[in-house]
Amino acid sequence: MFKYRKKIDEKIAEKVVKYIAQTSITPNQVSTFSLLLAALAAVFFSFGIYVFSVIGSILFIFSKFLDHVDGQLARELKKESKFGWYYDSFVDTATYILMFVGISAGIPPGTFEIKFFSIVDFDLQNYLLFSAIIASIFNTFLGIIHKFRTSKDFYGFPETDKVALEDGVYLIGPITWIGFINFFFLIASIGSVVFVIYNLKRFVKSTN
Repeated sequence: MFKYRKKIDEKIAEKVVKYIAQTSITPNQVSTFSLLLAALAAVFFSFGIYVFSVIGSILFIFSKFLDHVDGQLARELKKESKFGWYYDSFVDTATYILMFVGISAGIPPGTFEIKFFSIVDFDLQNYLLFSAIIASIFNTFLGIIHKFRTSKDFYGFPETDKVALEDGVYLIGPITWIGFINFFFLIASIGSVVFVIYNLKRFVKSTN
């Protein structure tokens, strides 16, 4: 299923890029629009209302799709630049942070509250949000250092011939549509921490 979706995704992106390449739209403008869509998605998520969350998930999916389009457009127009790379990295990080903040704002208080012996209340939600934000920023920081040292892009998401880990972000759609956006927040926030630890291990190994 993922392999099929990936092929469809690539075909759509190629058609979009061919159309945009004939206009005056620049890759950085596509990146900016992607960021604006993510910000709007975060606003809808923050209401914590099912219908708004569905709208937010659709906007976020479009945002992440455009995040792929801008790079392809830059290569198509031969307008790849250092600023464009850094700006794209900033947008990519900001979109994820906006997603986490927006969803977290819409989660009812006490959803991730844990009680110890009915005496101490531990609210896991704030820690999940903080961890996800720090992980997103730190992963970008590793990417910048790696780019500065090697002039090469940072490690991509792990993938096989059939599955790419990056495709997992699109699951925000169906998971939200069936009413489990809080579960997505839990899994995505934990996953972001695991991923940055994985990248840190690869980064340290490459320096030895």
